[in-house]
Amino acid sequence: VTYAMSLACLALALKNELDNGTVDNPHGIAEVTRNVRATQFLGIIVGVLMDDEIPTGLELIGKALEQKKDSDKHFSTYRIFFSSLLRISVGAMFLICLFFVVIQESNVLDIFFDVLALEFVENIDDVVFQLCRRGFFGRRLKIAANK
Repeated sequence: VTYAMSLACLALALKNELDNGTVDNPHGIAEVTRNVRATQFLGIIVGVLMDDEIPTGLELIGKALEQKKDSDKHFSTYRIFFSSLLRISVGAMFLICLFFVVIQESNVLDIFFDVLALEFVENIDDVVFQLCRRGFFGRRLKIAANK
């Protein structure tokens, strides 16, 4: 559910940004001053550094493969692979949205606000998981999240 929510928010943001293009400027790249252009580059760098979905997804896949190789116990790696691929896809969608949102912005402060807003949307799943661990969504989900 949280994957779908994050992906839907990012998809809506991306569609909104892609609709800003024209025939002469299909991606809607803003004509800006050097300060704003430097801030756009910095915003993309900050956004890439803040993204933790792709590294976490890849790390989980690596740990699952290592554990499967070293362990005699049989466990399903398919669930780990599937959840990791979902996590990686949210991270990839975040980076695509980040790029289009930042290149179309023409105000320094708005660039940073947009980066923070996209980061919040990307982390919706982590927030919901922490709320589950604390019991905000019922006892059953609290037990499942704390296993």
